[in-house]
Amino acid sequence: MKIVYGFVEYGRRMLMRDSPGDLSKCLMSVGLFTFALGLTFGPSARAQGDEEVVQLEDVIVVVAKHPTLSQETPASVSALSGTMLMDAGVNLIGEAAEYAPNVNMVEFTDRALSQPYFRGIGSGPNNPAVTTYIDGVPQLHGYSANIELLDVAQVEFVRGAQGMFYGRNTVGGVIHILSESPSFSSWEYSVEGEYGSYDLFRGKFRFSGPLIQNELGLSLAAGYSSREGFSVNDITGNDIDNREAFFGKLQMEWLPTDAWSARFILFTEQDRDGDYALHDLAALRENPYHVQRDFEGYSDRDITAPSLTVVYHGDRLDFVSTSGLVKWETNSETDLDYSPLPFVQREFELRNDQFSQEFRWNSAEGSPLELTDDLKLAWQAGILFFTQTFRETSTNHIAPPSFVSQTFSLARLEDTGLGAFAQATLTVWDLWDLALGLRYDYEEKEAELQTFTVPSFAPPPPALTAADCSIT
Repeated sequence: MKIVYGFVEYGRRMLMRDSPGDLSKCLMSVGLFTFALGLTFGPSARAQGDEEVVQLEDVIVVVAKHPTLSQETPASVSALSGTMLMDAGVNLIGEAAEYAPNVNMVEFTDRALSQPYFRGIGSGPNNPAVTTYIDGVPQLHGYSANIELLDVAQVEFVRGAQGMFYGRNTVGGVIHILSESPSFSSWEYSVEGEYGSYDLFRGKFRFSGPLIQNELGLSLAAGYSSREGFSVNDITGNDIDNREAFFGKLQMEWLPTDAWSARFILFTEQDRDGDYALHDLAALRENPYHVQRDFEGYSDRDITAPSLTVVYHGDRLDFVSTSGLVKWETNSETDLDYSPLPFVQREFELRNDQFSQEFRWNSAEGSPLELTDDLKLAWQAGILFFTQTFRETSTNHIAPPSFVSQTFSLARLEDTGLGAFAQATLTVWDLWDLALGLRYDYEEKEAELQTFTVPSFAPPPPALTAADCSIT
C-alpha cells in the first residue's frame, strides 16, 4: 500500500504543473498507478485470501452474573485463562493484576493485607471498594481475597462500578476467580514445580476424573510454596519477610440429568509469613532491604471456604443457587516501633465467619421472550442474603518507663444484609439493546468496641453502636 500511495502522491504533484512535458509524465504515473493496483489487489493478493484463517477462541465472562461473550458485555473486563496464568507463572491475584490495565494490587509482605485498586479507586480490607468473588461467593472482607490460584479456569478483572449486579463494596469493580471443572470422560494428572532465587520453591499437583462416567466428576489439587525474605534484620542477620503456604482444593460435580447439576468445592489455605519489612524511610533509602529490629514477628493466616452451587438449565428458564461459607483467622506479632529499641510490640488476633446465599433466575441462554418478530426480551432477577461476624483482639506491649504496660482493643462486628436486583434487556431489530436494571439493598450493622489499659485508670465503658442502612 505504501507503493500505491507513492504513485498517487507523484500523480497529484504532476497535475499541479502546467507544462505539456509534465502532462506526459502525469499520464505515465497514472499507468504506473494502475499497474501498482494490480500488484496490490490482483490474483496474488486474492490467493492469500484462500489460506487458512486463524480465528481466536471466544472469551466467556460472568460479569453480568451469567456467561456471556466478552465483546457483548457492556463493561471493561480483562479475562485471564488458566493456561495464560500457568504460562506467565502467575500464582497469586496480586501477580495476575499485572496483566490487567488500570489494576493495581497493593500487597504488604503479609499476603493477607492486600488491597486492590481499580482506576485509582480502592480502600481498606474491612469495606473493600473492589470485592473478590470466588466461584460466585463474595469475599466480604479483604483478608480472604488474595489466595493461591490453584486449579483455576479463569480470573476476571471488571473495572468500573458494578453496584447493580453486586451491590455493596463494588464502586471500583469486581474480581472473579473461577475454578476448573472436574473431568467427566477420562482421568487427568498434572504436576508442576519451580525453584528460583531466595530459595523459592513451589510445587503443585492435580488429578481429575470421573467417578461415574459422564455423571460424577472428582478433582483434587494441592500445593506448597515457600521463599526466603527480601529484607535482612541487621540485628540478628535473619530475613524477616519470608513466606510459606500450604493450600488445597477438593471438587465434586454431579450431573444427574441434562438439566440439573450440582458442584461442591472445598478450598483451604494455611499461610506462615514473616514480619512486615517496615523501617525508617530515610534509612531504607540509604540501605535498601535492611531493617533493624529487636523483635522479629510473624503473620499466620488460615482459610477454610466450602461452597455449593446448584444449576438448572430449562428450555425457557435458568436457575442458580450459590451457598458459601468463608472462615478465616489471622494471628500475628510485630515490632511496632520498627527500631532496635524495645519500645512497643503488637499482638493481633482476627477472626471472621461469613455465610452467603444467592438465588438467581434468568431467561434461558439463547431463548429470550419473543414479543414480536423485531422485539426480544431477556431478563434476570436474584436475591442475596449474607451474614458476617468479625472479631478482633489487639494488644500493645509497652516497655518501661511508661506508666502503661499494656493496651487492649477488643472489637466485635455483626453485619447482616439482604439484596435484590432485577434487569431486563430489550433487543430491537437485532441491532439495539435497551437495558433497565433496579437493585435494593438493606443492611443492619452492630458493633461492640472496647479499649482499656493495664494498669487501668478508669472502668472502660463498652461502646455499643447499631445502624440500619437501605440503598436503592
